[in-house]
Amino acid sequence: DLSLKQNIDILNSIDKDGLTTVGFKAEMDKDSALKNATNMLNSKNLNAVCLNVLKDSSSFGSDTNSVEFITSNEKISIPSNDKLSVAFEIVQNSKDLEA
Repeated sequence: DLSLKQNIDILNSIDKDGLTTVGFKAEMDKDSALKNATNMLNSKNLNAVCLNVLKDSSSFGSDTNSVEFITSNEKISIPSNDKLSVAFEIVQNSKDLEA
């Protein structure tokens, strides 16, 4: 038997005052992905969500990535690139939220 216990929802439990908070959402179903990411943005009171629509279950092991950086006002496509470059784009877009 394997006994499981649900962990706390970290994004809902932290005090976000003075913080820029970005959640990450991986989805397999491209038809519901944007709606689910927008729901996450609102329900967890985030500044942005990085949506990663996976082609299949092996997409996590790739050396590249692309994401949609979603805020309450806009959706910015970060094109496929090596993961470090994508991470720097996410950081830059997050800094733009502070301005």
